[in-house]
Amino acid sequence: MEFRCNNCKRRKEFCGCYKPRNQRGKDKCRPKCEDVSGVPGPRGPQGEAGPAGPRGPQGIGLQGVVPFDPTEAPFYPAGQIVTYMGSLYITDTASPSGVPSTSSDYTILASAGADGPTGNTGTPGPTGATGIGLDGIVPFDPAAAPSYPAGQLVTYNGSLYIADVAAPTGTPDTSPDYTLLAAAGVTEPTGIQGPSGATGVPRPTGATGAGLDGIVPFDPAAAPSYPAGQLVTYNGSLYIADVAAPTGTPDTSPDYTLLAAAGATGVTGPTGLRYWPSWTDRTYGCDGHWT
Repeated sequence: MEFRCNNCKRRKEFCGCYKPRNQRGKDKCRPKCEDVSGVPGPRGPQGEAGPAGPRGPQGIGLQGVVPFDPTEAPFYPAGQIVTYMGSLYITDTASPSGVPSTSSDYTILASAGADGPTGNTGTPGPTGATGIGLDGIVPFDPAAAPSYPAGQLVTYNGSLYIADVAAPTGTPDTSPDYTLLAAAGVTEPTGIQGPSGATGVPRPTGATGAGLDGIVPFDPAAAPSYPAGQLVTYNGSLYIADVAAPTGTPDTSPDYTLLAAAGATGVTGPTGLRYWPSWTDRTYGCDGHWT
């Protein structure tokens, strides 16, 4: 069905009613032409969907945040998120150059926050009790254990323990009130006895020493014949001759060594009571006197 102008009865493409008044030509159509738009026809069927476009690359996201590494920067893809000097950046291009803070290949996402003011220093806590230290190590004594303070070091069966609580109970090797600090070493088996060495060559017997039987009173006349090692007494002291034929006297000569000094003279004891015999004990002597 064709649509014609209700005024000039012409088809729409030949109708002059829609032209401007100065372009209408010989057809004297009145400008009262009604709208010649026809009634819309039915909607055609929907066409088939076109093929899907290629899938874009997956974004890096926050899981791809890495610290900036200049040796790795040439391998960064566009969109790589990096941290630098406390700030967060994203690469605008692949293989960015320079450093994030100055390079145009990076865009800052989050700037590093400014350092806050230093907080006030807290009040010093009380000084702890002085530890017992190694000087406080004592052998474990079950009778004294109730008086042990926390931290007491004790030895038990060759091991070193520390009391975790005051007045610990039980024995250090089984009680939870003690902690082992150093375990006793394991005794290794006795090694195999080595072969006996060869018997040495007998050496000549040395000269017999003077010994105590050779102690003599110092005699300056006999001193030139004294052998080295001669024991002599002098003014109550005992000396030994360091060399043969010693000179001088033992108390001043360097040829003698003092072995035992003379003891100090003791205090004089009190005088005893005089005995007077009784008349019955007396006898009449030959000289005519009683004794």
